[in-house]
Amino acid sequence: MNKDLSQTVNYTALDNEVEYRYFFESGLNGMLVFLPHSNEIIAANPTACSLLGMTEEEIYSLTNLDLFDLSNPNVLIFLEERKHKQKVIAEITIIRKNGTVFPVMVESLLFKDNNGEEKNYFIFRDNTELITTVQETEKAAQK
Repeated sequence: MNKDLSQTVNYTALDNEVEYRYFFESGLNGMLVFLPHSNEIIAANPTACSLLGMTEEEIYSLTNLDLFDLSNPNVLIFLEERKHKQKVIAEITIIRKNGTVFPVMVESLLFKDNNGEEKNYFIFRDNTELITTVQETEKAAQK
């Protein structure tokens, strides 16, 4: 069956912007966008602000490196992999405004925008509950 191309919806740049905004602002995961060459954070969604315990302005005053728990070897491995790959998925630890360190599952995606500028999406979710559940399950299985 041939698809009638006259019936195809044509998305405009505005449609794409609206969809992007909705996805970014209503996501269940924390999302940051930063410039890889300077590590400057240029966008933070409400979930990222909540997870980090910071306002957007506070986040923008930092670089993405300020958020990482650099004492965790997994963070250092993640940062090294990110230099060489367009997409990296890892379990690392990051730091909230109050100084507490918490585990996250992170996906880092490198891309070029319409102007050819490199940007990095940093998508993360708090893994504290998952890790606690796994540990409790393992402990119960050992009994």
